[in-house]
Amino acid sequence: MSSSIDYNVLASWCQDAISILASTGVPDKIVGMQRTAVVKLAGSPALYSIADSLAEGLSHLPDEERVDASKVLIERHGFDFNLFVDRNMRKVCAVLRRGSIKNDSEFRVLADFSSDTTHDRMIVDLADGLLASYQTSKRASEDSDLLRIAKQMAALSPLVSLIDSQAAEEILAAAGKVHTENSESVHWWTALRSAETIHYGDDVAAWENILSQKIGEMDGNSLFVAITDDEQGPWPVLRLADKLILVELIQSLHYFEYMAFQEDGRRLLFDTHHNTIVFSSAHTL
Repeated sequence: MSSSIDYNVLASWCQDAISILASTGVPDKIVGMQRTAVVKLAGSPALYSIADSLAEGLSHLPDEERVDASKVLIERHGFDFNLFVDRNMRKVCAVLRRGSIKNDSEFRVLADFSSDTTHDRMIVDLADGLLASYQTSKRASEDSDLLRIAKQMAALSPLVSLIDSQAAEEILAAAGKVHTENSESVHWWTALRSAETIHYGDDVAAWENILSQKIGEMDGNSLFVAITDDEQGPWPVLRLADKLILVELIQSLHYFEYMAFQEDGRRLLFDTHHNTIVFSSAHTL
Protein backbone atom coordinates (compact mmCIF):
# COMPACT_ATOMS: atom_id res chain seq x y z
CA MET A 1 0.00 0.00 0.00
CA SER A 2 1.33 3.43 -0.85
CA SER A 3 1.46 6.23 1.66
CA SER A 4 -1.14 8.18 -0.36
CA ILE A 5 -4.01 7.26 1.96
CA ASP A 6 -4.65 10.23 4.20
CA TYR A 7 -4.14 9.33 7.87
CA ASN A 8 -7.49 10.89 8.77
CA VAL A 9 -9.19 8.67 6.19
CA LEU A 10 -7.32 5.65 7.51
CA ALA A 11 -8.31 6.47 11.10
CA SER A 12 -11.96 6.79 10.06
CA TRP A 13 -11.70 3.48 8.18
CA CYS A 14 -10.30 1.80 11.30
CA GLN A 15 -13.11 3.14 13.48
CA ASP A 16 -15.72 1.80 11.05
CA ALA A 17 -13.91 -1.55 10.90
CA ILE A 18 -13.96 -1.67 14.71
CA SER A 19 -17.71 -0.97 14.69
CA ILE A 20 -18.30 -3.81 12.24
CA LEU A 21 -16.28 -6.26 14.33
CA ALA A 22 -18.03 -5.04 17.49
CA SER A 23 -21.37 -5.98 15.93
CA THR A 24 -20.11 -9.57 15.59
CA GLY A 25 -19.57 -9.96 19.33
CA VAL A 26 -16.12 -8.53 20.08
CA PRO A 27 -16.08 -7.66 23.83
CA ASP A 28 -16.69 -4.00 24.72
CA LYS A 29 -13.35 -3.77 26.55
CA ILE A 30 -11.46 -4.84 23.44
CA VAL A 31 -13.47 -2.41 21.30
CA GLY A 32 -12.59 0.39 23.71
CA MET A 33 -8.88 -0.48 23.63
CA GLN A 34 -8.91 -0.56 19.83
CA ARG A 35 -10.67 2.80 19.52
CA THR A 36 -8.25 4.38 21.98
CA ALA A 37 -5.28 3.01 20.05
CA VAL A 38 -6.61 4.48 16.78
CA VAL A 39 -7.01 7.91 18.39
CA LYS A 40 -3.52 7.78 19.92
CA LEU A 41 -1.89 6.69 16.64
CA ALA A 42 -3.82 9.07 14.37
CA GLY A 43 -1.35 10.72 12.02
CA SER A 44 1.26 8.01 12.57
CA PRO A 45 2.43 5.25 10.17
CA ALA A 46 1.83 2.85 13.07
CA LEU A 47 -1.88 3.20 12.27
CA TYR A 48 -1.29 0.77 9.39
CA SER A 49 -0.50 -2.02 11.86
CA ILE A 50 -3.94 -1.55 13.44
CA ALA A 51 -5.56 -1.54 10.00
CA ASP A 52 -3.71 -4.78 9.17
CA SER A 53 -4.99 -6.43 12.34
CA LEU A 54 -8.57 -5.26 11.78
CA ALA A 55 -8.45 -6.39 8.14
CA GLU A 56 -7.33 -9.83 9.27
CA GLY A 57 -10.32 -10.08 11.59
CA LEU A 58 -12.75 -8.90 8.92
CA SER A 59 -11.35 -11.30 6.34
CA HIS A 60 -12.23 -14.25 8.60
CA LEU A 61 -15.88 -13.30 9.11
CA PRO A 62 -18.55 -15.70 7.79
CA ASP A 63 -19.20 -15.22 4.06
CA GLU A 64 -22.35 -13.09 4.33
CA GLU A 65 -20.98 -10.84 7.06
CA ARG A 66 -17.68 -10.49 5.18
CA VAL A 67 -19.47 -9.38 2.00
CA ASP A 68 -21.60 -6.87 3.93
CA ALA A 69 -18.52 -5.48 5.68
CA SER A 70 -16.75 -5.06 2.35
CA LYS A 71 -19.70 -3.16 0.87
CA VAL A 72 -19.95 -0.78 3.83
CA LEU A 73 -16.24 0.03 3.84
CA ILE A 74 -16.05 0.55 0.07
CA GLU A 75 -19.13 2.80 0.08
CA ARG A 76 -17.76 4.95 2.90
CA HIS A 77 -14.04 4.98 2.14
CA GLY A 78 -13.43 3.55 -1.33
CA PHE A 79 -11.49 0.50 -0.14
CA ASP A 80 -12.08 -2.54 2.04
CA PHE A 81 -10.02 -5.00 4.09
CA ASN A 82 -8.72 -6.86 1.01
CA LEU A 83 -6.39 -3.96 0.32
CA PHE A 84 -4.52 -4.71 3.55
CA VAL A 85 -4.65 -8.49 3.16
CA ASP A 86 -3.18 -8.22 -0.36
CA ARG A 87 -0.52 -5.85 0.97
CA ASN A 88 0.61 -8.48 3.47
CA MET A 89 0.83 -11.13 0.76
CA ARG A 90 3.02 -8.79 -1.29
CA LYS A 91 5.25 -8.39 1.76
CA VAL A 92 5.51 -12.18 2.13
CA CYS A 93 6.52 -12.61 -1.51
CA ALA A 94 9.11 -9.84 -1.22
CA VAL A 95 10.69 -11.40 1.89
CA LEU A 96 10.79 -14.87 0.34
CA ARG A 97 12.40 -13.53 -2.85
CA ARG A 98 14.97 -11.58 -0.83
CA GLY A 99 15.74 -14.55 1.40
CA SER A 100 15.94 -12.53 4.62
CA ILE A 101 13.77 -10.62 7.11
CA LYS A 102 14.66 -6.97 7.68
CA ASN A 103 12.50 -5.98 10.64
CA ASP A 104 9.85 -7.01 13.18
CA SER A 105 7.00 -5.96 10.89
CA GLU A 106 8.17 -8.39 8.19
CA PHE A 107 8.69 -11.06 10.83
CA ARG A 108 5.08 -10.76 12.04
CA VAL A 109 3.68 -10.90 8.51
CA LEU A 110 5.78 -13.97 7.67
CA ALA A 111 4.88 -15.64 10.99
CA ASP A 112 1.17 -15.17 10.23
CA PHE A 113 1.74 -16.65 6.77
CA SER A 114 3.65 -19.60 8.22
CA SER A 115 0.90 -20.39 10.75
CA ASP A 116 -1.73 -20.73 7.98
CA THR A 117 -2.00 -24.46 7.32
CA THR A 118 -3.49 -23.92 3.84
CA HIS A 119 -0.19 -22.79 2.32
CA ASP A 120 2.21 -25.10 0.46
CA ARG A 121 4.41 -27.00 2.91
CA MET A 122 7.67 -26.34 1.03
CA ILE A 123 7.03 -22.58 1.03
CA VAL A 124 6.11 -22.65 4.71
CA ASP A 125 9.34 -24.54 5.48
CA LEU A 126 11.28 -21.81 3.68
CA ALA A 127 9.44 -19.16 5.69
CA ASP A 128 10.13 -21.04 8.94
CA GLY A 129 13.84 -21.07 8.12
CA LEU A 130 13.86 -17.30 7.62
CA LEU A 131 11.92 -16.80 10.85
CA ALA A 132 14.40 -18.93 12.80
CA SER A 133 17.39 -17.06 11.33
CA TYR A 134 15.87 -13.70 12.22
CA GLN A 135 15.17 -14.80 15.80
CA THR A 136 18.73 -16.07 16.21
CA SER A 137 20.13 -12.80 14.92
CA LYS A 138 17.92 -10.71 17.19
CA ARG A 139 18.78 -12.70 20.30
CA ALA A 140 22.43 -11.99 19.64
CA SER A 141 21.92 -8.24 19.26
CA GLU A 142 19.17 -7.05 21.59
CA ASP A 143 16.89 -7.78 24.52
CA SER A 144 14.33 -10.57 24.38
CA ASP A 145 11.19 -9.98 22.30
CA LEU A 146 9.44 -12.22 24.82
CA LEU A 147 10.18 -9.83 27.65
CA ARG A 148 8.82 -6.91 25.65
CA ILE A 149 5.58 -8.82 25.04
CA ALA A 150 5.37 -9.60 28.76
CA LYS A 151 5.85 -5.94 29.68
CA GLN A 152 3.19 -4.87 27.17
CA MET A 153 0.79 -7.38 28.68
CA ALA A 154 1.58 -6.25 32.24
CA ALA A 155 0.90 -2.64 31.24
CA LEU A 156 -2.65 -3.48 30.14
CA SER A 157 -4.02 -4.22 33.60
CA PRO A 158 -3.11 -3.68 37.27
CA LEU A 159 -4.13 -7.32 37.77
CA VAL A 160 -1.07 -8.46 35.80
CA SER A 161 2.43 -8.52 37.30
CA LEU A 162 5.79 -9.66 35.91
CA ILE A 163 7.57 -12.33 37.95
CA ASP A 164 11.32 -11.81 38.47
CA SER A 165 13.50 -13.97 36.23
CA GLN A 166 14.89 -16.29 38.92
CA ALA A 167 11.45 -17.06 40.35
CA ALA A 168 10.10 -17.56 36.82
CA GLU A 169 12.82 -20.10 36.07
CA GLU A 170 12.02 -22.02 39.26
CA ILE A 171 8.27 -21.98 38.56
CA LEU A 172 8.75 -23.30 35.02
CA ALA A 173 11.24 -25.95 36.11
CA ALA A 174 8.78 -27.29 38.70
CA ALA A 175 5.94 -27.45 36.20
CA GLY A 176 8.22 -29.00 33.60
CA LYS A 177 9.15 -31.90 35.85
CA VAL A 178 5.49 -32.75 36.32
CA HIS A 179 4.21 -32.48 32.77
CA THR A 180 6.93 -33.07 30.20
CA GLU A 181 9.61 -35.54 29.25
CA ASN A 182 11.84 -32.72 27.97
CA SER A 183 11.34 -29.31 29.55
CA GLU A 184 14.28 -27.92 27.53
CA SER A 185 12.34 -28.27 24.26
CA VAL A 186 11.01 -25.14 22.54
CA HIS A 187 7.82 -27.10 21.86
CA TRP A 188 6.89 -28.42 25.30
CA TRP A 189 3.56 -29.75 24.05
CA THR A 190 5.29 -32.32 21.82
CA ALA A 191 6.78 -34.01 24.88
CA LEU A 192 3.94 -33.90 27.42
CA ARG A 193 3.37 -37.11 29.35
CA SER A 194 -0.37 -36.84 28.71
CA ALA A 195 -2.36 -34.16 26.94
CA GLU A 196 -5.66 -33.23 25.34
CA THR A 197 -5.28 -31.39 22.02
CA ILE A 198 -8.15 -29.24 20.72
CA HIS A 199 -7.95 -27.67 17.24
CA TYR A 200 -9.92 -24.43 16.91
CA GLY A 201 -8.77 -23.41 13.41
CA ASP A 202 -9.61 -19.85 12.36
CA ASP A 203 -12.78 -19.70 14.48
CA VAL A 204 -12.15 -16.90 16.98
CA ALA A 205 -15.37 -17.67 18.88
CA ALA A 206 -14.34 -21.32 19.24
CA TRP A 207 -10.90 -20.24 20.50
CA GLU A 208 -12.49 -17.93 23.07
CA ASN A 209 -14.93 -20.60 24.28
CA ILE A 210 -12.31 -23.35 24.52
CA LEU A 211 -9.78 -21.14 26.27
CA SER A 212 -12.39 -19.85 28.73
CA GLN A 213 -13.53 -23.39 29.47
CA LYS A 214 -10.03 -24.71 30.10
CA ILE A 215 -9.09 -21.74 32.26
CA GLY A 216 -12.25 -22.36 34.24
CA GLU A 217 -11.10 -25.92 34.92
CA MET A 218 -7.96 -24.64 36.62
CA ASP A 219 -8.00 -24.31 40.41
CA GLY A 220 -7.94 -20.90 42.09
CA ASN A 221 -8.61 -17.39 40.85
CA SER A 222 -5.07 -16.53 39.76
CA LEU A 223 -2.95 -17.85 36.91
CA PHE A 224 0.63 -17.90 35.65
CA VAL A 225 1.29 -17.12 31.98
CA ALA A 226 4.65 -17.86 30.33
CA ILE A 227 5.41 -16.07 27.05
CA THR A 228 6.99 -18.75 24.82
CA ASP A 229 6.20 -17.60 21.24
CA ASP A 230 8.06 -20.50 19.62
CA GLU A 231 11.40 -19.37 21.07
CA GLN A 232 14.02 -20.87 23.34
CA GLY A 233 13.95 -19.81 26.98
CA PRO A 234 14.30 -18.07 29.27
CA TRP A 235 10.55 -17.47 29.13
CA PRO A 236 9.17 -14.50 31.09
CA VAL A 237 6.31 -15.36 33.44
CA LEU A 238 3.37 -13.16 34.41
CA ARG A 239 0.93 -13.60 37.27
CA LEU A 240 -2.71 -12.77 36.60
CA ALA A 241 -4.57 -12.01 39.83
CA ASP A 242 -7.80 -12.79 37.96
CA LYS A 243 -7.45 -15.68 35.50
CA LEU A 244 -10.63 -14.68 33.65
CA ILE A 245 -8.97 -11.63 32.06
CA LEU A 246 -6.59 -13.78 30.00
CA VAL A 247 -8.86 -13.95 26.95
CA GLU A 248 -9.25 -10.16 26.80
CA LEU A 249 -5.51 -9.63 27.26
CA ILE A 250 -4.62 -11.95 24.39
CA GLN A 251 -7.23 -10.33 22.15
CA SER A 252 -5.81 -6.87 22.79
CA LEU A 253 -2.29 -7.81 21.62
CA HIS A 254 -0.85 -9.19 18.40
CA TYR A 255 -1.13 -12.98 18.71
CA PHE A 256 1.76 -14.77 20.42
CA GLU A 257 2.31 -18.30 21.65
CA TYR A 258 2.04 -18.80 25.39
CA MET A 259 1.53 -21.28 28.21
CA ALA A 260 -0.95 -20.71 31.06
CA PHE A 261 -0.98 -22.75 34.25
CA GLN A 262 -2.48 -22.69 37.72
CA GLU A 263 -0.21 -21.60 40.56
CA ASP A 264 0.50 -25.10 41.88
CA GLY A 265 1.46 -26.19 38.36
CA ARG A 266 -0.87 -29.20 38.22
CA ARG A 267 -2.85 -28.01 35.20
CA LEU A 268 -1.49 -26.13 32.22
CA LEU A 269 -2.33 -25.34 28.63
CA PHE A 270 -0.46 -24.22 25.53
CA ASP A 271 -2.05 -21.98 22.91
CA THR A 272 0.06 -22.69 19.84
CA HIS A 273 0.75 -21.15 16.42
CA HIS A 274 -0.93 -24.24 14.95
CA ASN A 275 -4.33 -22.97 16.16
CA THR A 276 -4.54 -25.63 18.84
CA ILE A 277 -4.93 -25.57 22.59
CA VAL A 278 -3.03 -28.36 24.32
CA PHE A 279 -4.20 -29.09 27.87
CA SER A 280 -2.29 -31.16 30.43
CA SER A 281 -3.34 -32.18 33.94
CA ALA A 282 -1.30 -33.94 36.63
CA HIS A 283 -2.76 -35.45 39.80
CA THR A 284 0.21 -34.69 42.01
CA LEU A 285 3.05 -32.21 41.99
